[in-house]
Amino acid sequence: VWWRNPGGDQTLVDDLRRLAMLHTRVGRDAPRSRWRRGPYWQRRLLNKLNAREFVAALGCAVPELYWHGRFLRRSVLASLPGQFVLKPAVGAARRGIHVMAESRDLLSGTDMTRDQLFDRVAASRGRFSHIPLLAEEFVTTERGAHALAIDYKFHMFKGVVGAIQLIHR
Repeated sequence: VWWRNPGGDQTLVDDLRRLAMLHTRVGRDAPRSRWRRGPYWQRRLLNKLNAREFVAALGCAVPELYWHGRFLRRSVLASLPGQFVLKPAVGAARRGIHVMAESRDLLSGTDMTRDQLFDRVAASRGRFSHIPLLAEEFVTTERGAHALAIDYKFHMFKGVVGAIQLIHR
């Protein structure tokens, strides 16, 4: 039901609607009616740019967005601070995410210069990424350290929390 037509076969219109949900950006100043359009409007929040805008519109703090776009350049990476997160706007399971603290990718545990990071991203996504990329602030721990955070996943079933999963990286 989440992605498929509940009434039967998947149509081209259903596929286009799914793509639009994932790839159409909605600004934080958009009226709530635009956010909540459609029976499964929450799918729109799978796009991390939209999720940022949605929670910011509700008054929540979000990490600073340094850059976003489809064409990553070496100059963009060179302009970023020593600690940042580079990730695709759409995706899951940590694929394509780089959590950089100086010259170390904390997720992969490898040392990596900005040029090596650029080469890795360009090799996996090409020079022009069909999915936008985000470079944003690496939020510190409560003690001010740049370390991987505990990941909390809430598994919901018909509006009820069925399980809470803590992931220590």
